[in-house]
Amino acid sequence: MKLNIPDTALDNKAKDEKIEIINDDEKIEKIKVIKGYGEVINLNNNIIERIDFKDKTYINRIYNNISEIIDDDLLEMKESIRKIGLINIIYLLKKEKNDENKDLIIVSGLRRLVALKKIIEDGEKINFAERVVIFKGEIANEKLEEISIDENLQRKNLTILEQSYKFNKEAKKKKKGLKEILEENNISKKHFYRIKKAMDYPKELKEILEEIGVAKAEIINNIIKLDEKNKGITEIIKGIKNLTREELKIKLRETKKENKNEAGKIIYKIINNKIVININLKETEEFLKVYNEFKNNIEKL
Repeated sequence: MKLNIPDTALDNKAKDEKIEIINDDEKIEKIKVIKGYGEVINLNNNIIERIDFKDKTYINRIYNNISEIIDDDLLEMKESIRKIGLINIIYLLKKEKNDENKDLIIVSGLRRLVALKKIIEDGEKINFAERVVIFKGEIANEKLEEISIDENLQRKNLTILEQSYKFNKEAKKKKKGLKEILEENNISKKHFYRIKKAMDYPKELKEILEEIGVAKAEIINNIIKLDEKNKGITEIIKGIKNLTREELKIKLRETKKENKNEAGKIIYKIINNKIVININLKETEEFLKVYNEFKNNIEKL
């Protein structure tokens, strides 16, 4: 299975959004280890049930029982996962089954796994595509320790969607003013609103947010809004996600112009053996009368 770990963008993203770029050699080595010794699979209820939460071999946290780490932040994480899904990959190691029929131990992702466990205890099912790496027993212990430490250090920074969820929640509760949020996070007002509205982006665009950054995502989302009636979201993103911000701005202007030129037109297309009709006409009484008559005739077929 192909490992789905997005590469860090090396354009203006780091400068504009203050994203730290890790050493490329370290990143390449880490991916080699994962590909050589790990299996990337979906994370679901069954995987959580197989985890031995008592085994703390690779966990850099002092606790006697996992109930001790369930705090407000973890419950917040639980709700965040419910809202935006699981963004970061979790790392586990396969071992021999113990008396409780558990055959997996945690390398990295303790708090996220406890949050997921709480979701399951609430009676819900989880299924996140390619969000867990399970290492085989023959991997060297020092490699696992390196990955555990590296992941724990990286998790100090929130993902874009996690920031978006946080900003939306703070704005909704009105506990903090905009000025306080901007100063606390050391960002501009424009960047704040770019992050805040990321929660409302299509699923396909959310999946590549970390790869492209919020500045490019904002432009792509505007293009999707204009062009979605002609193409699918996946097709649009695939065609433009690797463009620079300047190229995307040009594409947005062109798309706006194309839509303006199509005003008053009716476009017929066949997509996957289905006829798709795009109507760009004013919603007058006469139009609605003709449209409803047409709709009724179609439904009788």
